[in-house]
Amino acid sequence: MYLKKLVKTNKTVFTITDLQQLFDLDDKNYTRVVISRMVKKGELKRVYSGIYAYGAKYDYWELANRIKTPSYVSLESVLVKSGIIFQDYGQMIFSVSDNTVVKTISDREFHYQQIKNEILSNPIGVEFGQVMQASPERAICDRLYLTPGYYFDNLESINKSKLIDLAKIYNKRVYQEVENLC
Repeated sequence: MYLKKLVKTNKTVFTITDLQQLFDLDDKNYTRVVISRMVKKGELKRVYSGIYAYGAKYDYWELANRIKTPSYVSLESVLVKSGIIFQDYGQMIFSVSDNTVVKTISDREFHYQQIKNEILSNPIGVEFGQVMQASPERAICDRLYLTPGYYFDNLESINKSKLIDLAKIYNKRVYQEVENLC
């Protein structure tokens, strides 16, 4: 019964609270018992404190959102995926959050870099879905905010008007750097 509910969500990573809501359980202690039984059966895998994965393979970007909240995947992770930078960062996932921290889970490093709360909480340019992630334009602005003068290899696929609009939620320096890129 519980396994069918997991499969229907199309998610791969769950917190205890996610599972409690999904299974429609009122008692947190009973939720932990259900989770423990599912782990013993191999239906769930504990990947981090309070975070479980359905199956052996799970989405690392989805895990990045669950490890640290609030956060969204951005920076080099999105820039490499979008073809804006060419350097491969291998097993590292980059996100922005309300503080700077690095977490290592299995064979991956999850890097969170601090950004002002007013920027972090602004939804413009953040794509919501299975994974909260920055659009390529938002990732450029995030990186310029954190690293002035950052070099981008390929900006041909970027929507320049969207990039300029997004730069307005950052400071004047970022806005000027974006104008120079365009």
